[in-house]
Amino acid sequence: VKISLLGEADEQLAENQCAKDIMRWLSEEQITNFTTKDVVEEMTREKHLKTTIHKAITILLQEKKITRIKRGYYETGVQNIELEGFVQDE
Repeated sequence: VKISLLGEADEQLAENQCAKDIMRWLSEEQITNFTTKDVVEEMTREKHLKTTIHKAITILLQEKKITRIKRGYYETGVQNIELEGFVQDE
């Protein structure tokens, strides 16, 4: 029996990469409050698709790396940002 799932691995990889890119951007810019619009504008500059960006936001919410204040508004503490292999100067 051969099972093929086309596209799913690439989608998940893109979503996870986008989530890392969002966290990197938040950390580098020391952003603690932001909107969906802010993230979409920045991540589309980095060539991520809108759908991927929205899924990446969901991933970050599920992992509790960001908190939803209200619809379209989020917050994170820069001190809570964790990236593998990323060292933040303080």
